[in-house]
Amino acid sequence: MTIDQGTAYRSGGVLDALESAFAPLTSGPVPLALDGTLLGQEVPSRPFPLSELIGLLYDRADGPAVLPRTRDTIWRALVDKARTGAPPG
Repeated sequence: MTIDQGTAYRSGGVLDALESAFAPLTSGPVPLALDGTLLGQEVPSRPFPLSELIGLLYDRADGPAVLPRTRDTIWRALVDKARTGAPPG
C-alpha cells in the first residue's frame, strides 16, 4: 500500500493516512500483537493487540496510563520488531 502525500495532507493529515494504513494490521481475527509478558508488570500477561497497546502510550486526563519505564519497554519492543522484521508476539 502506498500513501499519496498530497492526498494525505489534504484529507486530514499524515496521521490520518497512517491510521488508515495500519487499520488492517490492527483489526480482524488475528491482529498484530506483542506478548504482554515481555512488556512489564503493568501490562496483562497475554497477547496485547497493537490497537490496545496505543492506549498505554498516551497520558490520560487522570495521569499516565503506565509508568515511564513500562512505556519505554513498550517502545523498545515495538522498535525492535520493526527493525528485525520478526513477527509480533
